[in-house]
Amino acid sequence: MLEEIVNRRVQEILQAAAITRRDFALKTNGGVIACSFTTNCPFWPFSLWTPTLSLAITESDRTGDCWLVHAQHAQIGVVLSQPVYPTHVTIDHALNQVADVNEAPRSMILWGLVDGESNWARFKSLDIIATGDGISTSPLSRQTQKFVPLASFVYDVSRSPSQTFAVFDHIRLSRMDFTTVVLEIRNNWGSEKTCLYRMRIHGEPVAGNLDV
Repeated sequence: MLEEIVNRRVQEILQAAAITRRDFALKTNGGVIACSFTTNCPFWPFSLWTPTLSLAITESDRTGDCWLVHAQHAQIGVVLSQPVYPTHVTIDHALNQVADVNEAPRSMILWGLVDGESNWARFKSLDIIATGDGISTSPLSRQTQKFVPLASFVYDVSRSPSQTFAVFDHIRLSRMDFTTVVLEIRNNWGSEKTCLYRMRIHGEPVAGNLDV
């Protein structure tokens, strides 16, 4: 009981902070969907364009304004507005009273694309097997890029519509920076389709990229 109260209080604090934190995935800030890492994007073979795709990185208060995919397992890639040292990820869903909570994403992994010589050096210094929290598969793509798990978490439909989760400590301490991230939705709360209202990426801009 005490642990649940503490967890709820921590989530409330994180949620309040997320409102003021900059969102590097936000479309109006320069975030862009990375089709090659996204389910049902036109660059995937035999896939159909999903017109709601950009809603996942757009501010909206309207119920139904979400990226809707007819599957329980899906992924969405985003090129951030600038390179960042990620610290947190926020997932938004609509209020339970007005939206189908079964369509809300449940278990998720946030992945980062390893790019650049300095990041490769930092990546190789990490004991990924020991620190990857049992995560062994990376996002689907047609390239041979390397991804590293940044965070693994569960969105709880019984709590706030906006929930914030911390990046793994070993990633934060490594000082690896990322420009492209992929949110992998592993399952939802029971529906045959999944509705992602918004994903936000928070962090610290890399020095020399202080665009504000």
